[in-house]
Amino acid sequence: MNSPKLTLVNLFFWVLVLVLTALAIGLINDSATAAETRTVETVLALNGDTSEGTIPSSARTRRSDDDVTFRYLDDRFVSVAVTGSFNEWDSVAMELDSESGVWSVTLSLEPGRHRYQFLVEDSAESWEAIDPSNPHIRLIGELGWVSLITVPDDEDDLDDAADEDSDTSRVVVNFDLDLGSDTGCDDEDYWERHGQRFARRELSRQYDDEADNTSFQRVDGFSLRFRPTGISREDYGPAVKGLFSYGFRREEWTLGGLLVQPLLANQRLLARVTAHSGTDFQDNTGIDGLENSLAGVFFREDYRDYYQREGVTVSLVGYPMSTIRLEAGYESSSYSSLETRETWSFADGEYAENPAVDEGMLRCYFANALIGTRNNHILANWESGRNHTGDRFDYSLMKTSYRGRVHMSSSRYMDFRVMYATGLSGELPVQRRFPVGGLGTVRGYRYQSLLTPDPDLVTPLLAKGGQRMLVTNFEYAFSFDTDVIWTPGPDDDWGDFEGFGNIDIDSALFLFFDAGMAWENRTADFDLDDLKSSAGIGFQFDDDGPRIDVIKTLNDGGHNTLVQIRLERTF
Repeated sequence: MNSPKLTLVNLFFWVLVLVLTALAIGLINDSATAAETRTVETVLALNGDTSEGTIPSSARTRRSDDDVTFRYLDDRFVSVAVTGSFNEWDSVAMELDSESGVWSVTLSLEPGRHRYQFLVEDSAESWEAIDPSNPHIRLIGELGWVSLITVPDDEDDLDDAADEDSDTSRVVVNFDLDLGSDTGCDDEDYWERHGQRFARRELSRQYDDEADNTSFQRVDGFSLRFRPTGISREDYGPAVKGLFSYGFRREEWTLGGLLVQPLLANQRLLARVTAHSGTDFQDNTGIDGLENSLAGVFFREDYRDYYQREGVTVSLVGYPMSTIRLEAGYESSSYSSLETRETWSFADGEYAENPAVDEGMLRCYFANALIGTRNNHILANWESGRNHTGDRFDYSLMKTSYRGRVHMSSSRYMDFRVMYATGLSGELPVQRRFPVGGLGTVRGYRYQSLLTPDPDLVTPLLAKGGQRMLVTNFEYAFSFDTDVIWTPGPDDDWGDFEGFGNIDIDSALFLFFDAGMAWENRTADFDLDDLKSSAGIGFQFDDDGPRIDVIKTLNDGGHNTLVQIRLERTF
């Protein structure tokens, strides 16, 4: 009786994947953005030689009609466009002067400060670049590095801006990068940032969550870590990353390692091998190590479920485009439960018990696809565990999510995310279930608290995540710039703090809504009335600063009204 429902769920999932994939690819092509954000050093490396009178890449203000001419020097590219806050980040194509090798376009901008980037495309890929000859740049959390330009509103300011634009002290660097095995790279800093870029991406996916050398959690307590990393400069040279972590409360070592071996000269096909022995967890919330550690230290909260894992994972990873990552592989791991051992925190009370997992040897095949950029992407995961002799696991599951961003104007945008996951066959082990509730899913409710039980179970399960889940998040953001300027009086002597009073603050106000639920029975009727929801308002002081959210739950079972401080993006 359940097989028709399962078939309909599978059909719905794959149709959803196809639709969202097409939408994601359309957004990528329309916006001409890429997953790479090149830094100042990268763009400087692409500049031409200015010693023979060529024009450096530059945005310059003109006196007439507040026109701004954007220039980018290099005729090796297929196309160059400019995008910025002045046109809601839509791309404007630039024209190439074949004689000078300069791409340029002139736009009429309103007086004030504007952010902009160049969208550069060659025959293989495209990327975002700052203006290499404009020293005024800023790192914006969602945009990466952007250049800043101020269009003055009077003649005096125009003269000052023209003098600033003609500053001859700016340095333009010109070199050729060779990633071959013989000559290596002429610039060490560039190599450290961009050599073997696809291998570096894979290294950043392993243990990158544990960004600090220390952590604190309810099983290992205080931990110290060491993560050595090495990247070969040979054409087919490997990249490696290790993990050595000691938990003082558990008095045990956690050891791990990753080997990335390029299989093609262009690095777009790689073999990936990981080994792990010790404490591990399934990332279900996106909360990073620092934020989770602070939650434990100050609030006695831990948003991860831990287990002991000993095993190896092997996979093939392909990058057919910079904005597409495909992976297929096999895992063989032994799982066992861990107890809560840590008792200390500044907050009163006790830690919630770390849940037990389904123990034994788990062997599974998996496939993952990531299509899109940071703010517009679709992620699909499939996994199938097979019952071998002596194994207890026999299941399959899928999980998909879509995250998008719609710019309403240069200062307003809407972020949204839809996640759906379900078991396809068998009984999902606890360590593969889908928890809903709390940070990263539906704010305002306790971690893992949203679960609709299976009425057919004689003994209801404690909240450990469901075998099916749906989560939606919406966030409407208003960003604004604030310039705080203190002008000293005639009798004030600021000394070395002459410019200390000039502060540039980029802040944002957020309105958000979350809804979601997990179901223990994956074949039960899908009832949207089961969803629990919350809404609230948030404020972030400066781009990368802490964010304060005031959350109101709209159903029973939550905190009613809750104030939270976040350090990372909310979903």
